Parts: sequence; structure tokens; C-alpha cells
Amino acid sequence: MTIPTDRGLVAITKDARGRTAVMVGTSIADGQIDGVYAMHVAPKQIVVDPRVRLSAGEHGQFTTEPVEVYESGNAVQIRALDATADLRRM
Repeated sequence: MTIPTDRGLVAITKDARGRTAVMVGTSIADGQIDGVYAMHVAPKQIVVDPRVRLSAGEHGQFTTEPVEVYESGNAVQIRALDATADLRRM
């Protein structure tokens, strides 16, 4: 079970049956995700923020930087982390 918003590196894979999985982990090594702590299996839709860079891996695609992953309706959302906010202005 995933928490509402997971943060980490992401791999998007497809198995032999054609089911897609979005995995959130701690690192990417040799094009494979390690330390998987959250997984979304067979989401109806995956929405990737245009600011998120994906690279090709051995079994699919993976992010090159940590991102946020959360479910919204029937979709798994993958968005870039935004560290530009200045807390002093809040």
C-alpha cells in the first residue's frame, strides 16, 4: 500500500502480459530500480509532468531525478519536485 504522496526515483515498466507498473524506489543502478518501497500496478492512466525527464532502462523508463508520485482519480501522477518556494515569503 502506498502513502498519499511518495517521493523517490521512479521506474515505469511493462510485464509480459502488457500490464504497466509504476515503482518508486531509492536508486537506479544499471537501468534497474533498487529499494522499491511503493508500487502502482496496472493504473488506468499515467500522467507525467513535462518537467520530469525519463531515460530508457533495461525494462522500461526511469526518472533521472527524484519525483513525487500520487494517485488522482484513476490516474497515477508523476510530478517534478518543486524546491523553488521560499518559506520566508509565506
